[in-house]
Amino acid sequence: MKKKICLCLMVLALAALSLAGCSTLDYSYENADKYTAGDKVIADKIDKIDLDYVAGNVDITAAVGNAISVKETANRELEEKEMVHTWVDGTTLRIKYCASDCGMSVEDLEKNLTLAVPKNIGLDEMKLDLAAGDLKADLGKIGKFKLDAAAGDLDVTAAGVKVFDVDAAAGNCTFDFAKAPGKTSIDAAAGDIKIKLPKDCDLTLKIDMAAGDLNFDLPFKKKDKAYVCGNGSSVMSIDCAAGDINITGR
Repeated sequence: MKKKICLCLMVLALAALSLAGCSTLDYSYENADKYTAGDKVIADKIDKIDLDYVAGNVDITAAVGNAISVKETANRELEEKEMVHTWVDGTTLRIKYCASDCGMSVEDLEKNLTLAVPKNIGLDEMKLDLAAGDLKADLGKIGKFKLDAAAGDLDVTAAGVKVFDVDAAAGNCTFDFAKAPGKTSIDAAAGDIKIKLPKDCDLTLKIDMAAGDLNFDLPFKKKDKAYVCGNGSSVMSIDCAAGDINITGR
């Protein structure tokens, strides 16, 4: 919840900058001298991806081959300090929105990022921090997927994620699982949640809703405060403050 509040404050700060006519972004991070600017193709062995993108849509696609690519588009020509910055830290790929402490102008700036990740490489972890913008992601084999998003719609397809953890403040969420993760946690403050799961999945569903409707067409059976499908070996917890939850079979 603290992370969600921080991300919301960042979004509000960006909006305040725009309304006030002030356009300088306050953005800093450690080890700034180790990052390089611009699009990249990374052929190194990568086990973890850590992405921090302040504003703009992010598209994560399945790549052909064995290399990861980072590509950014913008509505104007970017200075080097304004470009996406990356650092291969051992087997961790770290991606930042721009240079640290660069005082860049965000007035009328629109940036979007495409991250192409081969499905066959098998990541231990992917961690995303997104402040403002939509996410569309096609995920392969990942040990843990962790997403913190403040404002924007989320559309995630997951083929083989073991731990799926999403904290979303504002925006609609669509999650399509080829196989139910062993552990899923979805915390959403405002927005509808749509989930697709195999009809024969083994899942225990725990729901905490403040306002909204719950609908599902999977063969769940009520057990105490939970819903169980199959042997219930996988666990999915959903905390939704305001919004409908719809779970359908695939």
